[in-house]
Amino acid sequence: MKYINLLGLLLASIPIAALSQLNPLDNESNQPSTQTLNEENAIEDLRTKNVRQVMFLNGRHADEENGYLAYASLNPEFDYDKFTMALNFLPYANEDNNYTIVVGGIATRWISLHVNEGILQLSLNNHKKTYPLPNLTIKNNQWNHATISTDIAKKEILITLNGWSLEVINLDHDFQFDPKRNNIPDKYISFSDFSCGCVFHGFVSDIKVFKKPLKYTEMWLLFMADAIDPISSDGEAINQ
Repeated sequence: MKYINLLGLLLASIPIAALSQLNPLDNESNQPSTQTLNEENAIEDLRTKNVRQVMFLNGRHADEENGYLAYASLNPEFDYDKFTMALNFLPYANEDNNYTIVVGGIATRWISLHVNEGILQLSLNNHKKTYPLPNLTIKNNQWNHATISTDIAKKEILITLNGWSLEVINLDHDFQFDPKRNNIPDKYISFSDFSCGCVFHGFVSDIKVFKKPLKYTEMWLLFMADAIDPISSDGEAINQ
């Protein structure tokens, strides 16, 4: 995995191993459980597994047989009002073309990037507000790179896909994230969205969170640094 500190702004670069958790959250420590996939039948069930520094997710919801719940804690310094989130992902095609890419939070789903009937969408505050992104096209069975730059003070979210395409979302004047449940901040990243019953199926790599909104030029530099070649289903690099 590559680690890049873009202009000194990097808040956290989350190791894939830290995301491969199956147990419920440890509320006392506010950290993911320490038990990982090295348990009986976990690898054979292909729930989630690490493949050459990328993570494979099997597309089954946590409450389904052999389903997964993969998540990681965000840094305690994380500020919902100003941040940038980026990741590489390779989605497998499915029949209905509905799936989650990445979710902020587990219980509150305060931000969710997902695909609905083939159209990329951004949902906020447990899908209370959804913005279609028709100009951003996901490539199934290929690596994609997405960056979400959020500036609540400006009421603006920038989203880039594969470096070139840019969508600007203008938020309502009174918008605020609602990221708490029972007054506990939901500072996690996951790949399961219980609001729509959607999960991610494919590979994920190079997940980064920055402590401020990145400008488009910075988002482009991040894409150039993080973009990776396609891989086959066994994790081996292949030529385009």
